[in-house]
Amino acid sequence: MESPRIRKIGAIVGVVISWWAASWLLSLPVRPSGVFPRLGFVAAVICAMGGLTFFYALCLSYVARKRHWSARTCHKAGLSIAVPVLLIYFANRHVGPLPIFNWSACLMWATGHVCGKLAHPELTDDEAYAPEPPLSLFPK
Repeated sequence: MESPRIRKIGAIVGVVISWWAASWLLSLPVRPSGVFPRLGFVAAVICAMGGLTFFYALCLSYVARKRHWSARTCHKAGLSIAVPVLLIYFANRHVGPLPIFNWSACLMWATGHVCGKLAHPELTDDEAYAPEPPLSLFPK
């Protein structure tokens, strides 16, 4: 079952808007002071990065279904979100290297997991992360 074109365009627009929001929030030169403004800022960054993760995984799941990727390949496809996150890092120098690499590691795992769930909703976690079967001379 293929999604309509409007849903795919919406996923791409979601990626663009959430990437813009994350890069704007992380490029602010002045950070808020005080406990509650800092908590609000962290919540805004988490929401922007979460939106980026979800919409990017949604775009990847459309590709995964069209190209018949396995669940294991979908999980590995999450590594590709490092490119937009590193672009955010190189676009502004107000973010230190350690936080952006921690964010990218978390987002890579989450994007792969969400892409696998969206592309293969029928699989359980045990089936998706199961080891590959041994090689055989006579395939079934």
